[in-house]
Amino acid sequence: MGDLMSVNSKVDTTKGLLEVPGLDVASQFAWKIRLLRINDKSLALASLSGWERNANDEYRKISKVMRIVGTSNLPPRRPHVGKSDKYDVYEMIGDNARLLFFYDKTARVVVCTNSYEKNSSTDQGTAFGLCERLRQEYVKWPPQQRIP
Repeated sequence: MGDLMSVNSKVDTTKGLLEVPGLDVASQFAWKIRLLRINDKSLALASLSGWERNANDEYRKISKVMRIVGTSNLPPRRPHVGKSDKYDVYEMIGDNARLLFFYDKTARVVVCTNSYEKNSSTDQGTAFGLCERLRQEYVKWPPQQRIP
């Protein structure tokens, strides 16, 4: 028991993966869809919550793409998913909303990180860059923190 306690005490509880509220298990049989949480905050969850409250059509479209991604063995392509030209990261595509993510192929998890909107001050390259930095941070985590 002492070994278990010492391992658990080394786990940073301010970061990890969150389940997507309302996304059913059947929509995740190929890949589990999770939201990245760092410092007890999730940019992806904040975006999903905002779209659900203020842009329900965008929320429904992104949710549909989540179900497509979660049930596809290979990354889907446009019109549902786009890939960065520069990094190994992707975007789920709504009308204006984009939810960025990467694949953790070892754990079979899609990790959603951040978002952007086409008509906002944030550009796509900046959003993809942030997703890549978050991916690089994630791969440094101990394996027990990457369990979906």
